[in-house]
Parts: sequence; structure tokens; C-alpha cells
Amino acid sequence: MRQQTSIAFCLAGLLLVSQWAPARVLGQSTTCAVTTPNHNTPPAALLTKAVVPADPVSIHGNGALWTSLWPDGVVVFKKDGPGSTLPDGSLRMKFFWFLATDGPLTVTGRRLDGETRPLTSEIPDGFLGKGFQPSYLIFPTKGCWEITAMANGSTLTFVTTVVTQGF
Repeated sequence: MRQQTSIAFCLAGLLLVSQWAPARVLGQSTTCAVTTPNHNTPPAALLTKAVVPADPVSIHGNGALWTSLWPDGVVVFKKDGPGSTLPDGSLRMKFFWFLATDGPLTVTGRRLDGETRPLTSEIPDGFLGKGFQPSYLIFPTKGCWEITAMANGSTLTFVTTVVTQGF
């Protein structure tokens, strides 16, 4: 009887811990060295031209390209939240980019904690000369992602975690 009580107690403890512990997939790390915003904000003239407000708390840039990072470096997809799930299960989230000079923007990405297809992006035409470029980043899976944006010879790279909640 004592052994059954101990086993039941251990199972209850595991259940309780698993509800609070981060999700972990076998063979994947639970840590991701996400990028924290460097608060390098676009010049005021560029923000005026872009007609899009920038939150200086979340801005990450390099003097030529800027974006807004998610709180704590975690892009969260949840029911009735921002972003969408595509028919193939990929996760699509909008990201804004500020560009110091006009030119085409490309965004690529790769998963750091597992094997999957590379990130793709949707970048609409019609924003040249505006100082900003909206885009959709399409993550094939959740996980730890390194994102690289390129425009006019400048490159901006950051690392973020992609998670789902309540799906």
C-alpha cells in the first residue's frame, strides 16, 4: 500500500510540474538565446515619413534597418490572437520594418533548435519610398528561429522563439 501511495504521489507531482514547465519536444533544447531590443530607433524624420509609430521599448535596429521585437523575445500564436495558422500548419505573423533608404527588402530565417523548412516571408509591393515595409513571416514550426532581413546592402539579424498557446 505504501508503494502505491508513493507512486501516486510521484505521478501527481509530475503532472503538477508538467503544467508549469516549458513544453519540451524530445531532442530539442528548452532554451533559446533570444535577442533583446537594442533600442536603436529610426530617425524622427523616417518615422514621420513612414507614418507608423515605433515603440522605442521594443525597437531593434542597426542604423539602416529596424524592426519591433516581441516581449521577452517570444512570438506567441494563440486562439483569437494576432497571427494565423496556414492550411499546412505553418504560422504567419506580421512584422514591420523601417528602412533608412529605399530598396527591396528580403527576409529569411532558419530554425536553430531543430530541422525543418526555412522561414519564408510575404513582402507586398507598393511601399517603396514610405520608409517602412510591412511583411508576414511564415514559420513552418514553433521553435527557436534566427531571422535575417536585408535591404540596400544592410543586414539585421535577431533570434526569437515561436510558441503556440491554446491550439
